Parts: sequence; structure tokens; C-alpha cells
Amino acid sequence: AFDVRSAASAPIDLDADGRSEVVLVEDDGVFVLTFEGIAEGAVYLRDDARTRWSIPERGDNSTVTIATHPEVPGTLFVGVPTSMGGAVAGGRVYLVDEFTPGEASLNEVSTAWFDALSAVDLLGTALSLADYNGDGSTDLAVGVPGSDRGAPAGGAVVVVP
Repeated sequence: AFDVRSAASAPIDLDADGRSEVVLVEDDGVFVLTFEGIAEGAVYLRDDARTRWSIPERGDNSTVTIATHPEVPGTLFVGVPTSMGGAVAGGRVYLVDEFTPGEASLNEVSTAWFDALSAVDLLGTALSLADYNGDGSTDLAVGVPGSDRGAPAGGAVVVVP
């Protein structure tokens, strides 16, 4: 049984094997499990080949957000708003663009990340993927509710093409 604390993805084929996986976030990490189906309101997942990525430098009571790329199998983003891994402890968004099964740290399986500019930013509180600029490619929108750029305590959404 899993006690999902903050996020779960829709089923998506992350490893291009023809079967869908579900990404779950619990207190001790990000888990990827094989999606078996839904019956009578219950979601069935197989955890025989369990993948767990620990979340380094995670602050207390942190909500973790996830977004899977609909067009690129194996690509997902993980937002850790209270990450203390950057120059300031204002959040971090990880890019995982190649599915890596097994046990590892997000620092080890991610190919890139970006950090907050301010300790109060809470970068990564929300993540969304869509074509925001109309160029036909999927863009990443990142919630930064603590940002004070442009307006004091106004918050921001950063769109990354």
C-alpha cells in the first residue's frame, strides 16, 4: 500500500515498453510503478520492478509536484518547492529525460535542473506542460508563488519553451 502525500501522474509509458507506468510521490521519494488498470474504483499497480528516486536536500513538509511530457516517453519534471539544493533554499525543478529504473537520487537520474532565485520563491509548487506560446512545441509552466519580482508578494508563473 502506498500513502501518496503530494502527487501522482496519469498513466504514461515512461520506458517505451508498451506498458504504462504511474509516478507517485511519498515522503521518502519518487516511485515509478507499472499501471495494471482500474476496477471498481481502485487503481491497480504492480511494484515488482520498483523504481525509487530519493529527493535530496528536501525541506520539511515539502509538497512535490510532477509533470510527464505527453510527446516524449521517459521525460518528466519534478518540482521540489522547499529544496535546499541551490544557492538559496527556494525550490528546484528537476528534468528527468531518460527513464532510469532502480534506486537512485534525483540528482543522479536528472539531466538538468533549475533553482529559485530567492529563498521565498517556492519554485516548482505547480508544474504544467502545454503549448503556451503557440509554436507547436510543448512548454513547461512553473509556479513560483513566493516570487516578488514585478509586484511585492505577487507570485509568478515562469514559462520555459
